[in-house]
Amino acid sequence: MKNLLSLLLLSAALLASAVPSHADDTKNDRIAATRAYLKAVPPENMAKDLTTEILKTVPPEQQAMAAETLKKALDPKFLESVTLTAMPKHFTTDEIKALTKFYTSAEGSSIMKKFGAYMADIMPAVQSRIMSTLAP
Repeated sequence: MKNLLSLLLLSAALLASAVPSHADDTKNDRIAATRAYLKAVPPENMAKDLTTEILKTVPPEQQAMAAETLKKALDPKFLESVTLTAMPKHFTTDEIKALTKFYTSAEGSSIMKKFGAYMADIMPAVQSRIMSTLAP
């Protein structure tokens, strides 16, 4: 019985050491990492790229109004604010740093430049699907 208890305690200790600890991963650390992410991946760039691509799908006579609407909806300060709230809530400091590292890499930078066009391609299909699903 004593050997079994010792074996259980040893197993528990080994298991605990194998599980990564996020005790040092504080909210302030995650917020600081998010601020670094926002410097590396500015919301202004994302808003501009997305707006440019979305406007390509809008008829010329509606582009001025659409541009104004998108400018308000994709305000960089708003995007920064929601990112500073959501990112530290869902990701660890290490994960945020990994995202920053990725998006500042050659591949990540290339992806970010293409992401607006990608979203512009898929959004009409997604919106159409949602509308057809909602239609009686």
